[in-house]
Amino acid sequence: MGPAAALPVVEALTGLDHHHVFPAVRADHVFHAVRADLLRGVGCTEQAAAAYRRAAALTDSNAGRRFLDARRAALHG
Repeated sequence: MGPAAALPVVEALTGLDHHHVFPAVRADHVFHAVRADLLRGVGCTEQAAAAYRRAAALTDSNAGRRFLDARRAALHG
């Protein structure tokens, strides 16, 4: 399954969060990092950058934040 096939599945989880079925999604940095990678894979660089930014803001790990910031920077470099 490539990013184009997986992205709708991940986006559906976001929809579940809006209905309070899966509220932890918005607070999970891993979810946003996966979403960012999938968005990058289908060429949606601006949305990917926003998702990487959100993931970096949610992680407690300095190393994780640096990694996510580097992934975001690589979108435009």
